[in-house]
Amino acid sequence: MKTCPACHRAVPDHATVCPHAGCGQPLAAPSGGAKKRPPPPGKVQLTTTAVQPTPGTSTATAADDSRRGPLATIALLLLLFLLVGGVYYAAVLSKSPSPGPVAAAPADSATAPDAQASKGDGAASKDRDAKAADGDTEPLAKEPPSAEENMVAPPELKELAPIDEKTETDVAAATPSQPLGLYSERTRPDRETWITGVGGTPVSETAVAAGLDWLSRHQAEDGHWGPDCLGAGGSCCEKAHPCDGGGLPFEAALTGLALLAFQAGGHYDFNDRPNSDRVRRGLDWLVARQGPNGELVGSTNQLGNPPTYDQHYMYEHAIGTFALAEACAVARAAGRHPDEKYHAAATKAIEFLESQQHNDGGWRYTPDKWSASDASVSGWAMLALKTAKEADLPVQDATLTRMLAFFKQLSDPLTGRTHYQGVTYVSDATTGVGMMVDEFVKHEPDSELVHLASSYLADQAEGQWGGAAKQPSDHYLWYNCTLAMFMAGGDNWDRWNKVVRDYIVSLQLHGENCNRGSWEPHDDHWGSIGGRVYTTALGVLTLEVYYRFAREKAVETAEAPK
Repeated sequence: MKTCPACHRAVPDHATVCPHAGCGQPLAAPSGGAKKRPPPPGKVQLTTTAVQPTPGTSTATAADDSRRGPLATIALLLLLFLLVGGVYYAAVLSKSPSPGPVAAAPADSATAPDAQASKGDGAASKDRDAKAADGDTEPLAKEPPSAEENMVAPPELKELAPIDEKTETDVAAATPSQPLGLYSERTRPDRETWITGVGGTPVSETAVAAGLDWLSRHQAEDGHWGPDCLGAGGSCCEKAHPCDGGGLPFEAALTGLALLAFQAGGHYDFNDRPNSDRVRRGLDWLVARQGPNGELVGSTNQLGNPPTYDQHYMYEHAIGTFALAEACAVARAAGRHPDEKYHAAATKAIEFLESQQHNDGGWRYTPDKWSASDASVSGWAMLALKTAKEADLPVQDATLTRMLAFFKQLSDPLTGRTHYQGVTYVSDATTGVGMMVDEFVKHEPDSELVHLASSYLADQAEGQWGGAAKQPSDHYLWYNCTLAMFMAGGDNWDRWNKVVRDYIVSLQLHGENCNRGSWEPHDDHWGSIGGRVYTTALGVLTLEVYYRFAREKAVETAEAPK
């Protein structure tokens, strides 16, 4: 467009005469063709030079555009500078001697490890290979990793941020832990200051120490306990005054009982306590002795295809399985993986135990599944299975369901007693077993059966061993019923404990002979079969009841969310 010199109005560039009415002023001819707009650029480029306005654009718009380009460029350069500077600062911080990322230990040491261990839940409990600290030490709280420690440098700056070469296993191993939940009291420090509050005494603890000393002196070189460890000749006894009362060669059961006695006192294969090496050797013997079907039996059995089992083979297998499973359970409770060979052997042992369950839901002396089971053999199987669950070993739900139905049939709802077989009462040891089914498997320590049975057993204790004329010793009954009564608690427990504890302590042998610290098998109900290892291991286990397992209510309180 151009301007008419006469009327000063805009006219087209190609016009030779002003087209506006009343003007008609001649105009100069154009010197060339009409100007064309330049084609748009193929792509937008940022430049520090001013951007020229295109034809038809106002002067103000062009000026704004000319300022926008350099401002955007400066802003991008500033952001890039800040990013590079921030990453460099983080890389410098990462070279300082700060600890690597370590999972924070729980502030309350009585909660989280057990939730991961005793219940076996969560992939974190299964993937960790923690080298846990000894059970007597309190967990140390770890500071969570800072934001700078968690920063990851971009690829172009990777050389500024050295890579932490610690593996996940090493990080987990740096987190100390201790057994909690059901096993929390075993390694609780200052035992002598609190044991009297739950029924123990300094005298009972002295008896435990003496009994463990006797067991430690009578372990065979290859790790087992048995009749061959006693007597003159090539035994473990002192030659001048060797021990008698070896019993029958049920080495798997006797080894299992001795291991349970050491483990109940907090001596584990992994925590470097005074008897940890003896525990490892005993567990290794069970693993090496295990049969091809997973069975754990002594020398009276013939392994092979088919095997020939002694009539007490299920006693042996269940007790040996109990000990192996507990070694795995306490490792889980300590926040670590069990030793792989113990875990594998315990898994096979549980499979064999399940394969031997009778059609009525219990276990018995014979592999014949149509024969009636009894509450005594089934009691040891029950303890092995409940411990396998704590160790996160595979246990079929159907096995437990059938077992509970079996014990229900044997329980007397009017008295709280549990029959041995059918409607037969052979020993009140099975009444203790029935109580433990409610306490350990059903998690009902306040059931009506427990209340009735505990009242009945307290009366029996005072009547049989509380007076001047005492009945013969029965370590098997004392073992089962003391554990069941402790878990029940209350006044009946106090009545039972006062009588049985002091009587057992009074029966322990003292002096200079090799049998010091043991319990005499000759006047015990089953001592001629089990022998001195049997009576001594059960005597120790009975007096360790105050810290062997935490009561159900205490465990629930420890695991309750804060």
